[in-house]
Amino acid sequence: MNHSSNAGGGVSYAYFRSAIVATAGKSFQEGEQVFITYGNQSNDRLLQFYGFVEEDNPNDTFVICNAVSKIRRQGIPGADFTSPRLQWLQAQRKRRDAEEIVFTSRGLAPASAAALRALVASDDEFESRQAGGQDALGQPLGGSSELLIRQVALSLAEDELSSSEGAADSSEEATADSSLTAALIHQFWHQKRKVLMKAISRLRQGVERLET
Repeated sequence: MNHSSNAGGGVSYAYFRSAIVATAGKSFQEGEQVFITYGNQSNDRLLQFYGFVEEDNPNDTFVICNAVSKIRRQGIPGADFTSPRLQWLQAQRKRRDAEEIVFTSRGLAPASAAALRALVASDDEFESRQAGGQDALGQPLGGSSELLIRQVALSLAEDELSSSEGAADSSEEATADSSLTAALIHQFWHQKRKVLMKAISRLRQGVERLET
């Protein structure tokens, strides 16, 4: 059965019946295609494990690797990149993704917002929250700090979108190729750009709200 993130159904094994049971989650008309969900999967995982890309996937993300290093090079007023803060980040997140910033169609992913808060928080804010782990930085900081977080994330996302124009051109060229692989590459990249553009829109709204 095919996947849809919006499907309410799924597949499970009924142990005492020795049967695999599919549940639809809602009523369907005769002849209507029934979907199940494979779980909250990004398009990265859907493509890697199932070989397809879902249009407007609500669980899709746009990941910028080495984002913390990029932010550091840009020079953020008030940001603290000293070892204690970076070590704290690495301890709270998997070491391999400690430098990643993740965007969703709703804006900045919560874990990434917490990571940026760890970098821009005042000493008092950081010390009062670090004992509570990453969850303690899941809540907004003071107004000026929270505005800075949104501005940094917005700048990072806009730079990424601008630099992706060349990749988008390559993706368009791939569309001319009739192969399934080329079509999937184009679809995948198109969906990623949509996620990033939606995130930018939401971040701009957040910045405007905090500036007023």
